[in-house]
Amino acid sequence: MKIIIIGSGPAGLMAALTAAKDKDNEIILFEKSSSVGKKLLATGGGRCNLTNTLNINEFYPKYGKQGRFTLSALEQLSPTKLCQFMLDIGIETTITDGFHIFPKSGSALDILNAMMAEINKQNIKIILNTVVEKLIIKENKVYGIKTDNQEYVADKVILASGGKGYPKLGGSSIGYNLAKCAGHTIKELLPGLAGLVSKEEWVKLCTGIALRNVEISINLPKYRKKIEQGDILFTHNGISGIPVINLSAEISTLLLKNKTVPVRVNIHKNITVSDWQNIIQKWRTKSGKKTIQNLLCEYFPKKISKLFSLNLNIESKIAAHLSQNEERKLIDLLSNTIINIVKTEGFSKAMVTRGGVSLKEINPKTLESKLLQNLFFAGEIIDIDGPCGGYNLQWAFSSGYIAGKNFEF
Repeated sequence: MKIIIIGSGPAGLMAALTAAKDKDNEIILFEKSSSVGKKLLATGGGRCNLTNTLNINEFYPKYGKQGRFTLSALEQLSPTKLCQFMLDIGIETTITDGFHIFPKSGSALDILNAMMAEINKQNIKIILNTVVEKLIIKENKVYGIKTDNQEYVADKVILASGGKGYPKLGGSSIGYNLAKCAGHTIKELLPGLAGLVSKEEWVKLCTGIALRNVEISINLPKYRKKIEQGDILFTHNGISGIPVINLSAEISTLLLKNKTVPVRVNIHKNITVSDWQNIIQKWRTKSGKKTIQNLLCEYFPKKISKLFSLNLNIESKIAAHLSQNEERKLIDLLSNTIINIVKTEGFSKAMVTRGGVSLKEINPKTLESKLLQNLFFAGEIIDIDGPCGGYNLQWAFSSGYIAGKNFEF
C-alpha cells in the first residue's frame, strides 16, 4: 500500500511509524518546512510534557464536550502505551510531580531524534520544503496529492498538518484548506493556550510580576464556572501563566459574541474572605500604625500592594483608621479582582488551535473521512484541543497511531 502523510509533527511521525509496521507499505511524508518536528521541539519549553498519569476515563473529559470522540484513540494508544512506545525506541520517561510525564532526559530533541532514527530504519521517505497544493479526488475517493510540480498517487492520504498557531514553528492553514476543498466542514479556527490581553491599564503596570496560588475563572452570567488554579504572570499587555492560558480557548470563543470577557481572580486562593477579615483585625490591633499598603506587602509584591491601595484610595491609610466599608472593598478586591479581557495574544503565540475539521465528518474508530474514502486525519487539524498537561501531545500521538494503522477497507 502507498501511503502519503502530510505534516511531520508528532501526529505525522507517529502515523508514519505505525504504518511502517506493515513492511509492504510504502510511505512518503511531506513537510513544507526545511526540517521536521519544529513544534515538538518547542513543547513544554523544550522539555516535552508527553502525557500524564490520569486513566482514560479521567483523561478524555479534559477535552471538553469533544472528549468522547477521543476515546477510541486513547484506548488504542493510552498514556501507558505511549510511555511503552517511547521506551521501545530508547526513551525513558519520568513522572516529575506525580502527574506530568516527561522524557527522563528532559529533552524534546531526544524524542525527535529517537523517532527519526526509527523513521530512517524503516526507510520512510521524507520530502522537505514541499507544499501540498491539492488532493486528487475521483468518485468520492482520494487517489493522491499534487504539489507545485508533481503528482503522487496513493492508496491512503493522512492529513496531519497541524494547526494555525505559532507560524514561526510551521503553523498554517494549509491542511484546513485542503480539507475544505475536499468538502469538509472546518469549525471556526481560534487561538488556544495563549496569553490574554486586558482592558485595565493597572494590569500592564505590573509587567513581569508573578503571583502564586491564584484562582481564576470566567465571570459571565449563566456561564458554567470553571476554576483554574496556579501561578499567573502579568505581561506588558495582560496576563499569562498556565491557569490563564487554559481558559484562553474558551475566552476566544466567548469573544466572538462579547466585546470583553471578565475574569474573576482570587489573587491568593489559600486565603478565604473569613481569613482576610481575621488578618485585617490583627492589623488593627497589633499593627495599627502601619499603612495598609505596607501590610499588604507581607502577602504580595510591593507594586501590587501599591496599585491595590491606590485603586481604593487607601495608600496612606493606617490599619487603625481603616473603616468597615473600606475593609469590605479591600477584601472584595483581594478575593474577587475583575480583569476584563479584550482579546488573546492571537495565533502568533497560540500553542494550540481550537476548531478544525468537524468531528461529525470523521470516523472516531479509524479517523477516516466519512465523506471521502482513503482520506484520514490526525492531530491538531481535527476539532480537538485540551489544556496544558500533556493532553495535546497525547492526542497527537494517539490520533497518529490510529490514522497510521492498517484497517480492513
